[in-house]
Amino acid sequence: MRVLLVEIDKLKVDSFLTVYPKNPPAIALYEKLGFTERKFEKDFYGDEEERFILTRRVLSLTTPSQPNRKD
Repeated sequence: MRVLLVEIDKLKVDSFLTVYPKNPPAIALYEKLGFTERKFEKDFYGDEEERFILTRRVLSLTTPSQPNRKD
């Protein structure tokens, strides 16, 4: 999954997924992978099908430029 997320970062798009709120191991895994925003949705897939929508924002692939030094 990490390889996929690197490729998604190259496209400069955010990633979204849904997870059952009562699945702490899955939530912990996704948080380790950078899905840090969480929104609760009731009846997402129908009656009593609750989900968290987790979002992983685009990560910057560049580093800040260094100022020109004059020695």
